[in-house]
Amino acid sequence: MLALLKKEINTFFASPIGYLVIAIFLVLNGLFLWVFKGEFNILDYGFADLSAFFLLAPWILLFLIPAVTMRSFSDEKKQGTLELLLTKPIPHLNIILGKYFGAFVLIAIALLPTLLYVYTVYQLGNPIGNIDFGSTFGSYFGLIFLAGAYTAIGIFCSTLSNNQIVSFIISVFICFMFYIGFEGITAFTSSTIVEQFGMNYHYKSLSRGVIDTRDIIYFLSVIVFFILLTKLGVKTGKANLKDIIKIAIVFSVILVLNTISNYAYKRFDVTKDQRYTLSNSAKEIATKANSPLIVDVFLKGEDFPSEFRRLQTETRQLLEEFSNVNHNIVFQFINLLKTKPTGNKPYKY
Repeated sequence: MLALLKKEINTFFASPIGYLVIAIFLVLNGLFLWVFKGEFNILDYGFADLSAFFLLAPWILLFLIPAVTMRSFSDEKKQGTLELLLTKPIPHLNIILGKYFGAFVLIAIALLPTLLYVYTVYQLGNPIGNIDFGSTFGSYFGLIFLAGAYTAIGIFCSTLSNNQIVSFIISVFICFMFYIGFEGITAFTSSTIVEQFGMNYHYKSLSRGVIDTRDIIYFLSVIVFFILLTKLGVKTGKANLKDIIKIAIVFSVILVLNTISNYAYKRFDVTKDQRYTLSNSAKEIATKANSPLIVDVFLKGEDFPSEFRRLQTETRQLLEEFSNVNHNIVFQFINLLKTKPTGNKPYKY
């Protein structure tokens, strides 16, 4: 597998693809974070943290990673070399993992220069060094897992067509649905269970600086599932009943494992001031809510000053901690200029 991995990495950097991917990622992030005016601009935000970067990066990667992975197997199919590759005395899984890690390493290399942002914000802090390293590197941890999941989806989609553009479009669509689609479905229900199937739900938790085993298991499950689907996709000929049963069994095991992880889990708050760790007395009060407790937060509007945007984010994150302790506690952010609190169906915004 190492030989295949080296071959994939050499292929990326032997052509303009590798350099182009890194350049596009850095230029887009740099423009939005430091040049363009808006909610992502760190200088306008006025606080020494990189939350804007970790909010923006998943959207850039959502298009960039499918562009990297679209040629993985679709190129082999188009050139007629896939059958030749599969007949070599190499396990099919090793071939898939070689291509997967080749693309993943390229994305990881693209992320490395962004550590310069950490140093820049560190120097811009008042006083110098006024940055929460625990939260920042916890956010990088979440971004790496998200990139790993996107890559697995992209590799799978490259097996669905011998046309790279078709593979790219399918990959972007599936990544989009997994990242934000489940949240859209949740808006029409009063349950948060559907939202937990989405990547953004778990990424938001990790990007706060809270390392939770539930989120890690979720991302690993997505990666494993799509790699197994890829193994099925590279087979010549149609999938038989045995293959479908195997996938169904793996999906069931993953579902059970994630369900169990919701009841038996560990979480580590790596933020400097342990801001996402509720005290025992706060947890005790939260557990006493035996019926739905709706919290209306009048902190939503357009063109918020940076101080209010930060307050909005921290208020939401604190309420999410209470909601995790007791699912009867739900909340909604309300813009009084547009809507009025109804007290009916609770929504999270």
